[in-house]
Amino acid sequence: MKGKTALITHLIIVLAAACPIFSQTITVTKARIGCLDIQTDGNLTGLAGRACNGRTSCSYKAPTEDEYKRAGVTARTRTFCTQAMEVTYRCGATEFHTVTVPGDAWKQPPAQLVCTPATPVSTHPPTPNAITVSRARIGCLDIQTEGNLTGLVGRACNDRASCTYKAPTEDQYRRAGVQARTRTFCTQAMEITYQCGHNDFQTVLVPGDAWSHPPAQLICNPPPASTRDLPPGTGVISVTKARIG
Repeated sequence: MKGKTALITHLIIVLAAACPIFSQTITVTKARIGCLDIQTDGNLTGLAGRACNGRTSCSYKAPTEDEYKRAGVTARTRTFCTQAMEVTYRCGATEFHTVTVPGDAWKQPPAQLVCTPATPVSTHPPTPNAITVSRARIGCLDIQTEGNLTGLVGRACNDRASCTYKAPTEDQYRRAGVQARTRTFCTQAMEITYQCGHNDFQTVLVPGDAWSHPPAQLICNPPPASTRDLPPGTGVISVTKARIG
C-alpha cells in the first residue's frame, strides 16, 4: 500500500508541475509611485505591467515625475515628501512579492522583479532499492521554494544505492544554468529530497554556505535478505523463549 501511495503522490506532483497555472512568470498586481502613505491606489500598475508581465525577470526603473505625468499618471504628493515606488507582483498562481524603491525613486537603482522558473519535480521513475531525487534546491531556502537543483543532483545520484553530493558554489551552479533566490546576509543552504524505490521520502539538509560543508549523503539500504538464503549460524536474531527462575 505504501508503494502505491508513493507512486500516486509522484504522479500528482508531476502533473502539477506540467500544468500552465504553475508557470513562474511575472504578473504585476499593483504598482504605485508618489508619497506612499497617501498614494494608496496602484497608479503605476499599467506601466509596470506592460514592461514586466509575462517575463521571468524584469528590471524596472522608476519614471521621473515628468515621465509618468506624460504617460497620463497622477500621483499624490506633498511638500517635503520624496516619492517612492512600490511594485507588488505574482509569480505563477500564488507566490506574491513586493519590491520598494525609496524616494526619490527615479534616482535609485531599478526595482528587480524575479520569478525563479518552475523546475518540475523529477519525472524519473523510481528504481527498486535505488535513489530517485524528487527535489533539490540551493539558495536562501525560505524564498527559494522551487527545486532549482533537481536536475543536477538527479543526474549525479539517480539509480544509485548511495551517493555523495557536494553542493556547488555560486559560480559553479550559475555556469550550469541554475538561478537561485538570495538576499543580503543570507547564507545559501542546500536541501535534497529523495526516495528509495517507492518508499517514503527522505530529506537531507546542508546548512549555508553549503559548499563549505561536507557533501550530502544519500543512502538507500538494501532490503534485508531472506533468512532462507543465509548460512546456518548467521542472520537476524529472533528470541523465541526466555525465562528466569
